[in-house]
Amino acid sequence: MKHLYEIYDGYEDLRKGEKKLFGRTRTSNRDAYAAAMRRFRDTYEEDVLDTCAQAAESADPAGFLSAYGQRFMDEAERILAKGKQKVPRSVKVDSTFFTVMYVIPLIRLCGAGNRDDLAEAVRAAWSERFGEPDMKLTSYQDIFAAFNTKFLGFL
Repeated sequence: MKHLYEIYDGYEDLRKGEKKLFGRTRTSNRDAYAAAMRRFRDTYEEDVLDTCAQAAESADPAGFLSAYGQRFMDEAERILAKGKQKVPRSVKVDSTFFTVMYVIPLIRLCGAGNRDDLAEAVRAAWSERFGEPDMKLTSYQDIFAAFNTKFLGFL
């Protein structure tokens, strides 16, 4: 089973693909996003469900999820820093976008009852560590639907 934080191992490849993703038509953007989310769900859903089950069985679910959020950030930061002392600012910005577009919606897409609590724990830990106070919980459905709407009359 792959752990959710391992999603950042392939982040660089997806990051390069994102540049292509937003240069395409709305239909291919939507299709590419859906395909990436299916791939991530197939790979990481088991870990999300397992984590949610452990939290539900814990004597202190909120404390368990908070600790998980911190562990998630420790591992994500280690992967993103690539052996350096700190994560470069440009990587923080891009990985925050990636987290909002993929990681949070992936958690919320999984079928566990406390998935929103897990998503909030990851969001809170990310915001605290990288100073992103305006980071919102997003859903796959909202992002997917946004590919069908015009942005300021463009597209």
